[in-house]
Amino acid sequence: MKKLFLILSALGLGNAFGQTYLMENFANTTDTLTSNGWTQIGTTATNPIMSGSPALTYTGYVASGIGKSANLTTSGQDIFKNINFAGGLTSGQVFTSFLINVSAAQSTGDYFFAFLPSGNTSSYAGRLYIALSSPGYYKVAMNRWTEARAYSNDSFALNQTYMFTVRYAFNTTTTNLDDSVYLYVTSSGVPTSMPATPTAFCVNATSNMSSPNIGAIALRQGSSTSAATLRIGSIRVATNWNDGPLPVEFTSFKGIAKDNANILSWSTGSETNNKGFEIERSENAQDFESIAFVKGAGNSQKLVQYNFIDKTASAKTNFYRLKQVDFDGSLEYSEIISITSENESVSVTPNPFNDVISIESNGENKHIVAEIIDLSGRTKISLEGNTNQALQLNTQELKTGVYFLRISNGESVQTKRIIKN
Repeated sequence: MKKLFLILSALGLGNAFGQTYLMENFANTTDTLTSNGWTQIGTTATNPIMSGSPALTYTGYVASGIGKSANLTTSGQDIFKNINFAGGLTSGQVFTSFLINVSAAQSTGDYFFAFLPSGNTSSYAGRLYIALSSPGYYKVAMNRWTEARAYSNDSFALNQTYMFTVRYAFNTTTTNLDDSVYLYVTSSGVPTSMPATPTAFCVNATSNMSSPNIGAIALRQGSSTSAATLRIGSIRVATNWNDGPLPVEFTSFKGIAKDNANILSWSTGSETNNKGFEIERSENAQDFESIAFVKGAGNSQKLVQYNFIDKTASAKTNFYRLKQVDFDGSLEYSEIISITSENESVSVTPNPFNDVISIESNGENKHIVAEIIDLSGRTKISLEGNTNQALQLNTQELKTGVYFLRISNGESVQTKRIIKN
């Protein structure tokens, strides 16, 4: 769940506006990944990479539990997906974070993830390897192009979900253009800044091991005698550890009660592929229902403000949250806020109704007058009583249709739209 008033990144909590170049939760994938935005590498289509449930979860990761995960085994189809930057990124750093759960590994080891230049499916700019280290554990390594790889000293448990962050660093200060690749593995929690020591890395200041750009990421199933079996999910590509790969950066979310309605307002600092917001309401902060949808700005790098007026809330205290929905099906929830009405609130059940409706109040005991009024403004039924007990209105004489229920307590008047079946 996103905490409002903070800006969240793919890797942790940040305080700078950023840019996201790829977000893949496999949320809309019901078939092979090549049917859902990924492209096959080469001609081998056997054992196609597919998604499956459930999604991987990791406490603190912004995309934990969203969508599905991709299943990679020991041989078959390899695929890639372009990042959202024409011609690829050519300077600075590229961070790719994802969740991973390895169920089997082999001692020889093979790579399953790589960076690719734009328009190139063979010159792997940075490759991530997994090899069995001891029974029940595996180790990781990085390399550039075809150079030798050095495995980590640390080992990681099979069948446990980790957060991996792969970093590609361009070096444009020397004539060799010797770029570097790094891997950071986290078993719990999310660091608020990039760790000082990577889990695995490959740096060579004397050789020209560089890529003209980073334009895509690749998933590879490797060799049947060396590759790992694993699930990968919640992939995020950004250019800074604190860059926000979420579809939306919230800056505020608040609500007030006014004139027998609850007024919600929120704002975003930036948006990427934001379809919009579902507004959800609850009377107990646990069971939420969707009550409205507000269209988002799509893509924006400026402050955007939104508001919604809820005129249908019946409880004295209501809880609200926003479900932000991306165009690719990704979603995130806001924090929950509560609004307590300053005025007496009245509930009418059932609605729609057949013959009898019940009127109840959550305010102090008062004398009220309840009237059912038709669309022409004529009072059809009138009843007086007190709010310390439910009032029952028999509506058998009413025809099927839409009416208004007007309730007055001498201090305020509330009007509700009701429907007779």
